[in-house]
Amino acid sequence: MDGLLLSGGADIHPSRYGQAVAGSKEIEDDRDELESIAWRIADTRRVPVLGLCRGLQAINVFSGGTLLQHVEGHHGAGWGLGPPVTHPIRLVRGTRLASLLGPAEELEVNAYHHQGILAGDLAPSLRAAAWADSSAGPLVEGVEGEGERFVVGVQCHPERTESTPAEFERLFGAFVDAATKQAPGAAP
Repeated sequence: MDGLLLSGGADIHPSRYGQAVAGSKEIEDDRDELESIAWRIADTRRVPVLGLCRGLQAINVFSGGTLLQHVEGHHGAGWGLGPPVTHPIRLVRGTRLASLLGPAEELEVNAYHHQGILAGDLAPSLRAAAWADSSAGPLVEGVEGEGERFVVGVQCHPERTESTPAEFERLFGAFVDAATKQAPGAAP
């Protein structure tokens, strides 16, 4: 693989981060296992990774972090069933994500999730790249790995272009560029 895209979807089983089910729903154990294996392979090969919604959560969990299993107010109507809930995110200056999505320091994004990452839930090898306010306190809504390898996750669904700022196209472009450089036979 040249790059790994971890997309949105069902909740990750809390046993993967040492907790009992206490708010998680629609769990897909088989998907958890498949993505865990794909993550380990991508990590071993130093392959670029982009995580969207559940994908951001998976990056955090597979890196040793935990999740807040339910956050009120971040999950509106399901896709195609009404307008999305939206909220602002604050980009962290000096991060890869801020350099890709800036120059704005705040963007309005969609919210199709009911789980989140509090500061204390963040895996030690990751850093927060975007924050949003919530009923549970500040949530990490963007993560990235330390170092040069492209490992970026966002809590929103940027593929849903009707409710995502156009700046997110640069995130997809950067992921494709990183994967292309990783590809066999790519120029160094």
